[in-house]
Amino acid sequence: MTDLDSAFAHLKLFRTSTTMRGTDDPVYTNHPPGRRSQLPRRLLSTTTAVLAAGALALGTAATAGAAGVSNGQQVHRLSSHDATSAPRIDLHALPAGVASIAVVPTSKTSVDVAGPVSGGVPTGATTVSVPDGAVGSAIAPDGSVALEATKSGTIDVITSPLTSPTAGTPIDVSNFTAEGGSGYHSYNDGVAITPDGKAGLATADSQGAIALVRSGSTYVVNTAVQSPGLNQAGQPHQPGWIEAPGNATTYDGVVISQSEVASGNYVGLLMDASDNTIAVVTGVGSPYVKVAGTVSDPMFAYGYNGSSDYGTGGMAFSPTTTTRAVTVTRTGFAVLDLSNPMSPSVLSSTAIAGASSGSVVSTAVAPDGNHVAVAAGSSLYFYSGLAKDTVGTPLTSSASPITFAGPIASIAYAKGGNLIVNYGTSTGKLAVVTGTETATPAYTASQDLALSGPAPDVNGMAVLPAEAGAKFNGYVMAASDGGVFSFGQASYQGSAGGQALISPIVGLAADTSADGYWLVSSSGAVDAFGGASDYGSMANVALKAPIVGMAATPDGKGYWLVASDGGVFSFGDAHFYGSADALHLNRPVVGMATTPDGKGYWLVASDGGVFSYGDAVFRGSTGAMTLNKPVVGMAPTLDGNGYWLVASDGGVFSFGDAAFHGSTVALTLNKPIVGMVASPDGMGYWLAASDGGVFAFGDAAYQGSLGAVTLNKPIIGIAI
Repeated sequence: MTDLDSAFAHLKLFRTSTTMRGTDDPVYTNHPPGRRSQLPRRLLSTTTAVLAAGALALGTAATAGAAGVSNGQQVHRLSSHDATSAPRIDLHALPAGVASIAVVPTSKTSVDVAGPVSGGVPTGATTVSVPDGAVGSAIAPDGSVALEATKSGTIDVITSPLTSPTAGTPIDVSNFTAEGGSGYHSYNDGVAITPDGKAGLATADSQGAIALVRSGSTYVVNTAVQSPGLNQAGQPHQPGWIEAPGNATTYDGVVISQSEVASGNYVGLLMDASDNTIAVVTGVGSPYVKVAGTVSDPMFAYGYNGSSDYGTGGMAFSPTTTTRAVTVTRTGFAVLDLSNPMSPSVLSSTAIAGASSGSVVSTAVAPDGNHVAVAAGSSLYFYSGLAKDTVGTPLTSSASPITFAGPIASIAYAKGGNLIVNYGTSTGKLAVVTGTETATPAYTASQDLALSGPAPDVNGMAVLPAEAGAKFNGYVMAASDGGVFSFGQASYQGSAGGQALISPIVGLAADTSADGYWLVSSSGAVDAFGGASDYGSMANVALKAPIVGMAATPDGKGYWLVASDGGVFSFGDAHFYGSADALHLNRPVVGMATTPDGKGYWLVASDGGVFSYGDAVFRGSTGAMTLNKPVVGMAPTLDGNGYWLVASDGGVFSFGDAAFHGSTVALTLNKPIVGMVASPDGMGYWLAASDGGVFAFGDAAYQGSLGAVTLNKPIIGIAI
């Protein structure tokens, strides 16, 4: 946990406002007043899926029984690195009964599609000739298409790999050659696909990577991604290009997390072994994909096959968290701490006794998120301890190594926990190792499957279905004194809990692109924590009405503040689309929410009146209803075609495509509800009470609360 004194050093209460919008020349683009009487699609209901309740005195905390807990501390956190706290949820869509497969490059011009592989004995393989070469594989989670990195300006496509593997039309990425300037080429050495199948990443040695997106039965370059600035040739970046900072020139390894982050997207890693650098990519699966930070260390220059790590197997994420990954080194492997993607670091390193320098080629993390397999030369080694937060402590050996009849090229886990091994020289083979999470892994050489040829380079294999990671489940809550409390997979990045604030904290917004968050006070002072950046505030401006909330742009590069009179103030890349401060409001504004593309927002008043601006569409309100309790907040659906309103008694009102998952109106609450937030996939939501009680509905999993803890000041909001 971040030390409080260190956290307080990041507090920035007094800032000069750089952007002030909303008080001068407001633009009224709200729905016609008569539409405020539209009734919600589903009204209040009795509780249907309450999994926990702090406001009912049912909540528990890690420090249960403690009184006067100092706000600003991480009172309760179910560690995202503890495998038991993050149950795996299968994100893959492989049809029931379909056999699993492995896609393995077997020469510079051919790929073997072998399977089934997860049952213990691979039984056959089909060889596919590919036009441009094959050094690294990726498979869509529904098994409909596979991609092959080629070391050229194309990405090969294999259609129908489950039934009749056939070479399809390659993806042309040759236009990215100019990104690196004179002397650079768009060599594609690695490719990876997100667990939901919607997007991908491809490496390129022009000093960055390429964003991919699913299009029908194949993938294309995601031209919605646009890196700012100029490329090495002095021209604007090509659409789809992901610019990496620093001097890296040959990104040839790529891997994508198996688990989601709070935004519902994924984290990626790029490896440049020749420059000792690993880059962390955030927002994978969104238009806001970018390199957040890099970490360099001489141990990353492992140097095999000309300092190259093609494909994905030289790095591996833990299936249970996005904040831990493993990478091979010259003499073993290292554990990466990615809890702050802008400042990744090496948590620990482990040397493999007897492994020659540069012989360590591939690694994989078991489904439990705790066991690690590492291939060095012809031997497979097993370790445990990844789930523990132990800085500087190497992982320990968990089983005796297994030796194969030839050098190992790559390893990968199949669903169910079996480890697939591609090894051999003149004749490549596919092996299955079982029980890798125990002290006695099992392997029978006579069951190996002979392939059509050896792997042309290391880490070329991909396996479907892989062991799926966990959906993001976690949240942070903030108190009026600036205390911040994190639960589940949400990370604590500091607080203002020990500061003498001029005015109370009234709003919390998360920067899901950089693992951080902002707090805003009623005076408009904004404080940034973790990877969130400071884009300005209203701290030194005389406001007509107090600030009551805030919302962040989707890319995390800006935010809006909203006042109780409906005034809106925009900072960073947040655009002003209108405000309600020139209107006569029946009740004060209490919160706001943004559309998925950040090109609009809604304001909500305490009577449930909803005001829409930009591309935010009005879907209904409770403005003409007589409510039992006032509305205190709102949350949008994933596609922006609906929203929920929540009242202080926990009544939930759903509009548009927002599905009703339950409420707390039939319960006697100890303290009122103060806010809500939707789960990353929009299939559920959490409600938070002022005493820190948390109520989970739909697929929003309960991860803890403060209901049994005496707080210095009340909770004012919740975010993911």
